[in-house]
Formats: sequence, C-alpha cells, structure tokens
Amino acid sequence: MKLLRVLLAVIMLAAPLFSAVPPAQAVSPPSMGTGIADEHLSPTGSFDSATAVPTRLQVENSVFLFNTRSASQGGPDPSNGVERWRIGSTMTTARSHAGLVIVNGYAYAIGGDDGYGNVTASVERATVITTTGALADWTHVASLSTPRTRAAVVADGNRIYVIGGTDGNGPLATAEWATVQPDGSLSGWTTTSPLNIAREGAAAVVANGYIYVIGGRLADGTITLA
Repeated sequence: MKLLRVLLAVIMLAAPLFSAVPPAQAVSPPSMGTGIADEHLSPTGSFDSATAVPTRLQVENSVFLFNTRSASQGGPDPSNGVERWRIGSTMTTARSHAGLVIVNGYAYAIGGDDGYGNVTASVERATVITTTGALADWTHVASLSTPRTRAAVVADGNRIYVIGGTDGNGPLATAEWATVQPDGSLSGWTTTSPLNIAREGAAAVVANGYIYVIGGRLADGTITLA
C-alpha cells in the first residue's frame, strides 16, 4: 500500500486534479532538479516535508520510485536522512491524469490524456519487484472500453474498477471492470452500473464489500462534496 500511495502521488502531480484538459500546446521537457515538494505522513500522524520529486512533471512516461521501507528492511538509514527519489522503468505511453493500482504484484497505469486534449483508453502494467520495490518493463494489456482520464480507479480482490472520469467532452457516469489474470494480463473490460451523477477527478475506496466514489467535478464545473 505504501508503494501504491507513492506512485499515485507522483502520477497525480502530473497536472492539477480538477483542471480542464488543456488546449493543444507545446509541452516542454522538464529539467532535472526543479523538483516538486512532497510530504509524507509521520508516525505521529502529522505531515512532514519529505524529499522532492527529481523533476517537475508535465505529461511524461517517467515513473519515480521512493523507498518507504525501514532500515531493518533494507531501506534508508534514518541517520543518513531520507532516501532520494529515483527514476524507475519508463512507461510505453506518456500520460497525464492516469489511474494507478497494484494488484497481485502488478502495477497498472490506466487511461489518462496526452496534454493536448487527446484521451486514451490504453492500459499498461509492470511487475513490482518485491525485493527492491522497482518495476520491471511496462507492457500494454487490454484497453478500456471507453477512453477516459481523471477516472476513479480502485481494486477489489483481483478485479480493477474504473469509474467516471471524462472523455474530453464532459464528465462520465459510466464504469467498467476487468479481472487480473495470473500472468498479469487483463480480461476484457465489462461495463457495470453507472454512477448516479457523472463526475471526473473523484476518489474511490473499497470498504466492507462496497465501493465508495467521493467528490469530483460535475458537468456544470462545480466541485461536489458528495
């Protein structure tokens, strides 16, 4: 779960959560060293400043890893400070506002947009190397039924649910799911019950057998608390 939270934080830093898909414009390559400050939750329950991401992210296929293990688990020695972010394996498709989940030792990058208003249905996955936390090479798996970005993505057991988001023409209420196969591939995506209210940029969580979709931006541009 720690690795998932870190990877989610990096991908969501690629652009503001609730901004509209930007118009076509040049995307200049980021320069190393102009990092974005990150925070982490301390054992006392408060957020402390942590090491910055090593590049100011825009629309990229880069993945950054951070060692959250303790020194006894082979992680950074607290006496030497916090370990630095490092570049992981590169995704095959550059994407912003993608969803990400980890299921059965595989990380899945789902949907997103290219920063020019083009929304993708592509999905790719990489094996999480348990001994180091690094990721193996990314490879494409079954694409979504509907291209979407800023979707709520959540895993329940060996199923991945992708809910809402936008196709570039407004918030979506549709939802779909796929089953993770033993080899990390995905079954075909299947549509399921839609949301009562179309929304993008929402959060989703699984608890006690229920999926909760929270917040997001509605079709009229307002941000909902529901």
